[in-house]
Amino acid sequence: MAFRDQGKVTKWRAARTIRLSTNSVLPAEYIAVIQGTLKDLASLSGLVFQVVDDPQSRPADITLTIISGDLRPEFGKRLYVEGFTNIFWLTQDGIIRRAEVTIRREAIENKIAEFSRIFRHEMLHAIGLPEHAHGFDSISSYRPKRETYSDWDRIFVSMLYTNEIVPGMSRLDGLLAACEQLTTLKNISYASPEPGVSQTNCDSLTGKVTSRGL
Repeated sequence: MAFRDQGKVTKWRAARTIRLSTNSVLPAEYIAVIQGTLKDLASLSGLVFQVVDDPQSRPADITLTIISGDLRPEFGKRLYVEGFTNIFWLTQDGIIRRAEVTIRREAIENKIAEFSRIFRHEMLHAIGLPEHAHGFDSISSYRPKRETYSDWDRIFVSMLYTNEIVPGMSRLDGLLAACEQLTTLKNISYASPEPGVSQTNCDSLTGKVTSRGL
């Protein structure tokens, strides 16, 4: 889950190292998930990530906070929330300056697969993908529940970090630029296709997204 970004494309500046820190001492297998996630995102986006143990010399760019208790007050009592992400950027340029990822301890404690699913999901928000790709085979969707990035997730990240999609541009313009690339892709399937959305029909895809208020 991520807070909305008011209709602008937001992304990190490529020419910098993005430092991530956590408030918790995590088991080695959890650290391996973090490292593996950052490696995947780096290869897709061209960003450089670094996990830091002591961010005191310079504040971390992305903070991972593991907390106990009910996260629902952030969003309302109707929701069961396992994690959420805040991103911070300047309105005039759309460049992300900082991100805060929060995960509920009870959702991941002694559940490495759940940690992988939630952390990877929230990191898509942290790098500038605020929406949930329902109808696609994507870890950002609430269904199906994946533990690793799908081909669609890799496409989403790669397209966001192309030079054609500029931080600060409207998300509709960003979608149109992404569609030009998407229509060249073949043999990509949906996990649960929705009516009226074809594999390479950019107009249908644009209509689907804009109808949701982006």
